[in-house]
Amino acid sequence: MILGVSRFLHLSATNVKINLTCYTKSFNDVSHRRKLIRILMTCPKVFLLIYLQKLGCCLRIKFIILEPCGARTLTKINFPMGTRTIMKQKPTTKLRILLTGAAGLVGTVLRSAWELDDQYQLTAVDLNDSDSNIQKADIRQAAQMKAICQNQDVLVHLAYIGYQDILKHSTQMTDITASMLLFEIAREAGIKKIIYASTNAVTGWNEKLAQPANDNWTGLPPKVSTADQFRPDSWYGVMKGMAEIAGRYLVDAHQIQFISIRIGSFIGGNEPNDIRHCSTLLTPRDCVQLFSLAVDYQGPIKYLITYGTSGNTDGYQVGFMDIRPAVEILGYRPKDNLIQTHRHRFI
Repeated sequence: MILGVSRFLHLSATNVKINLTCYTKSFNDVSHRRKLIRILMTCPKVFLLIYLQKLGCCLRIKFIILEPCGARTLTKINFPMGTRTIMKQKPTTKLRILLTGAAGLVGTVLRSAWELDDQYQLTAVDLNDSDSNIQKADIRQAAQMKAICQNQDVLVHLAYIGYQDILKHSTQMTDITASMLLFEIAREAGIKKIIYASTNAVTGWNEKLAQPANDNWTGLPPKVSTADQFRPDSWYGVMKGMAEIAGRYLVDAHQIQFISIRIGSFIGGNEPNDIRHCSTLLTPRDCVQLFSLAVDYQGPIKYLITYGTSGNTDGYQVGFMDIRPAVEILGYRPKDNLIQTHRHRFI
C-alpha cells in the first residue's frame, strides 16, 4: 500500500498517522513505534521524509519510503525483503555516454536500444564504422581518444583487442594496455563512471575443474561466484581480469565508479546453442536492462563486479553464475530464463 501522495509529495498528517499505525506493526518495540508517529506528526513534511529514510524503515516495516524534493516519477523496485517504492528524480539533461566496440554483438544491441529510447546522449565508436551512427576510432590511439573522451559522463567499454597469440603479436598493443590507456584518458577527461564488459573467462578454470568427464552438463553446472579467486582459462580471461584490477585502482586512487559485468555468453539472440548456454546466456533484452541499470546507478558502491546472464535457473539468485550483485544493488530483474524454457531440448 502506498501512502497518500500527490505529484509534489504533499502528505496529510491523517494519512501519515493511519498508514504508520497499519504498517509499523512489525516493530517489536511499541514505544519506538509511538515515538516515530509522534515525530512524524510534528516535523515539517520534507524533514519527515528524510528522517524516515535515515531510519531505514524499509528494512523493518512493509511500507513505502518517499524521497523528498520536487516533482518526481514513481519507480517500483522489488527487493528480497518486500516491495519498496522510491521517488526517482527525472533527469533534466541526458547522460553523455561514450560506447566503445559499438559495432560488436553487444554494442549493436545496446546502441540500437539506446538510440531508439533516446534516453542518453550517445557517442558510439568502433574500428568498423559501417553504420552512419558509429564514429570510426581506435582505442589504441591516445590523441584520437583524448578528443572523443571530452564532455562525456560515462564510459561503456566493450571494445576488445583480440590477440590470443601473444608471441605472434608481441610488438602489438594488447587489450589490457589499450584498456589501461583508455581508462587513464577517460579519467583525465573528467569521466566519473566506467562500465566494463568483462567475461566469465576470468574464473573459467573453476568451471573446467568441475566439468564432468563426459563433457556433458546434464545437470546444473556448479555455482561460480564473484568471490572466487581469478582463475582465467585463456589470455582473454587474463586480460579481462587485469582490467578489473585496473578498475580497482581507479576507484581507490581517483574515486571513479567502476562496474564490471562478466558476461556469460552472448550470441545476439534468445536461442541457446547447447545445454551450457541454458545457464550462461544473456539475452538481448536482459543485456539492455543490465547495462542500462549500470549506467543509471547512482548508489554509494564504487566498485562492483557481477556476472551477466539472464535469470537462468529455477531461482536466479542461486544460479550457475552469480548475478546477485546486479539483482540486489543495481535492481536487475531478468526477463528470460533459458533453463525453464530451453534446457529440456538438450536432455
